[in-house]
Amino acid sequence: MQALSRLGLTALFTTLVLALVGALFNNEYAFYTSWGDLLGDSPEDTPRHYGAPTPAPALDQQAPSASAGPTAPTTPQALPALPQPGQRLQKYEIPGPKNADGRPTASRKVYVQLPVGYDPHSATRHPVIFAMHGLPGSPDSYSKLDHFYTRLDKAVSDRRIAAPIVVVPQLNRTPDDDTECIDNPHGLQTETWLASTLPTWVRHTFTVAPGRGSWATWGYSLGGWCASMLTMKHPATFGAAVAYQGYFRPQFDGHPPFSPNSPQARSYDLIAVEKADPVPVSLWLFASDADKVSYPSVKEFLTAVKRPTDVTARIAQGGGHRLSVWTRKIPRSFDWLAQVQPGFAPSSTFHPQGKSRLVDGSS
Repeated sequence: MQALSRLGLTALFTTLVLALVGALFNNEYAFYTSWGDLLGDSPEDTPRHYGAPTPAPALDQQAPSASAGPTAPTTPQALPALPQPGQRLQKYEIPGPKNADGRPTASRKVYVQLPVGYDPHSATRHPVIFAMHGLPGSPDSYSKLDHFYTRLDKAVSDRRIAAPIVVVPQLNRTPDDDTECIDNPHGLQTETWLASTLPTWVRHTFTVAPGRGSWATWGYSLGGWCASMLTMKHPATFGAAVAYQGYFRPQFDGHPPFSPNSPQARSYDLIAVEKADPVPVSLWLFASDADKVSYPSVKEFLTAVKRPTDVTARIAQGGGHRLSVWTRKIPRSFDWLAQVQPGFAPSSTFHPQGKSRLVDGSS
């Protein structure tokens, strides 16, 4: 009897300790913000619009000096063979970001989800989504992200969006390594890899549509920051970004690689960038007003938005920093992309001659 009593007390003590640790961890990151939130109530949100009218002005109307990005139809005549022929999910390992001194680093995984019926020999060119995972995370995350690919396929089959090629890069060397997708002045040049090296590889590996109007970023949490940062800093390459529970200044899990007042720090403060020199891009933002990770900087960013930046924001009332707060809203971002990015419009696909025709093949 005494043994059972001691066992019961031990179990109770363990439960209380775990509950306390969980509460402290939840208090720090606001995964759950109320009992209703914990029990699965879905917070509601209402879209609000900021900045330029949708769609945002073309880049060549606002920033003629910007670099060309993936605007020219540079897909080669002979594309490399797919590593997994006949499968939609292709898995690659390509050279990773270089170090600041130019030294190469270990290869990175890149997963590519191809559209239904993708044909590398076809004249059809597909729009491109760069999808960024959270922290911890990996390219496998999107295969587990609450039917992300299934919902995208449905949007395509319902003719709500043109069939895109989804590129999911490995952002970090290990699942919990926090690079914040930046060019570290003393280390990895992750931003350059994502904004230049990887788009060049994509254009020479798949049949993709030319122009920023056919290229977008998509991400959540850390990936939401990366998506917004890449689009705002490289508007000649990406015309739009979708960010769920992202933020607008890097949030390093540890000491930042530069001082707060350095030129590097200022260049990654997207709120200051927007105030000083607003960018002609379109952003879709989702955040919860109870989310300590993303909401403070999202709220501040929205007060800074002005033309020609175009922002659609959905702010949920309650809800913590976790996937279940927003994953059911994934289809909304596909519909939005088709509205603001001409290359994602469901009525046409791109062809090398610069013309367009209906997806069903009629002219």
